Order: sequence, then C-alpha cells, then structure tokens
Amino acid sequence: QRCSRCKETFYCSRSCQEADWKSHHKLECPARAVLKKAFADAHLQGTDVLQDALLAGRCVRNTVTGQSGALEDLESGQAFLKPEEEAQIKAIAQTMARAT
Repeated sequence: QRCSRCKETFYCSRSCQEADWKSHHKLECPARAVLKKAFADAHLQGTDVLQDALLAGRCVRNTVTGQSGALEDLESGQAFLKPEEEAQIKAIAQTMARAT
C-alpha cells in the first residue's frame, strides 16, 4: 500500500495506512512539499533530512498528546550524536521553524 496523495509513504496494509493517516500522515502529507522546498533552499540535502524532520514532528505531537515516542526520547540519544549530526539536526529545526 502507498499513500495515494504523496506517493512516498508505504504501508504493509490498509489498516496500518488508516491508523497512520489518523495519527500523523494527515498533517505530514501536505507538509512534505513545503519542507522539501525549504530544505532545498537551505541547502540541506538527502532523504534523511525530510525523514528526520517528520520524525521530530511526530515526537513533538506525541509529547503534546502524552503518547510514547515523545520528544524526550529523542533528547536522550543526543549524547550519541556526532558533532556534524547535531549541527544538521539544528539546521533542520531552524529550517522547519522558518517554513511553517
């Protein structure tokens, strides 16, 4: 199964697709094009950039709703980041803030 709108997100089944649509993808799908353009304008390249941004968005939403997979879970891994990875994450966050 693949999202019929963005054609970029794949699912193992229709039920997984419906669950993801309700919880996250409904917001992410239209934001993909905006974020891709903003990242390109900021010279942030690669598929990981968009995926990292979408994951961060999910974590922020989970923090607000109290679900598992919250932002604190990402922050606890910060000690394991290389300096260039940490710099890229900061650049992604700044670009997302300007794009929205």
